[in-house]
Amino acid sequence: MNPITKRLTLTAGLSAALVVNLTHPVAAATKPSTKAKTKTAAKSTAAKSTAAKVDGSTVDTRWGPVKVSISIANRKITNITAPIYPHSKERSTEINDRALPLLRQEVLTAQSAKIDQLSGATVTWEGYTTSLQAAIDAAKQSKAL
Repeated sequence: MNPITKRLTLTAGLSAALVVNLTHPVAAATKPSTKAKTKTAAKSTAAKSTAAKVDGSTVDTRWGPVKVSISIANRKITNITAPIYPHSKERSTEINDRALPLLRQEVLTAQSAKIDQLSGATVTWEGYTTSLQAAIDAAKQSKAL
C-alpha cells in the first residue's frame, strides 16, 4: 500500500479503503473476462442445438397407416407422438386410445424400439415400432441420438 492509500484507510474508515482497493490493478485483474462470458454463451447454444424432432416412416397396416415422430434432447428420446394412426373405425379408436399412451411410455423407458408387444393392439404395435425404428435410425444418422 502506498502512503496515500494508508492515510485514506486510517482517516476515512472502511468505506474509503474499499473504494481504493477496488480500483487497485490487482482487483481489476480478478474481474471476469469477456472470453469467459463467450464460452458460457457457446455452451448454452450447443445445449439448445441438440434438440431435434424426427419423423418415422408411414407404415401401412391392415387397419390403416401408422406414423411416429420423436423429440430428442441431449441425445435422449424425450417425447413420442403418433400423428397418424388407425382411427377410422370405432374399435380402432378404442384400441389406440388405450395403446398409444402405453407404447409411448414403454419407448421413453426403453429409449429404443425394442418394446413389448401389447395384447389386443398387435397391428398398431407393429406399425408403431417399425415407424419408430425408422425415426431412431434417422436420428442416429444425423447424430441427434
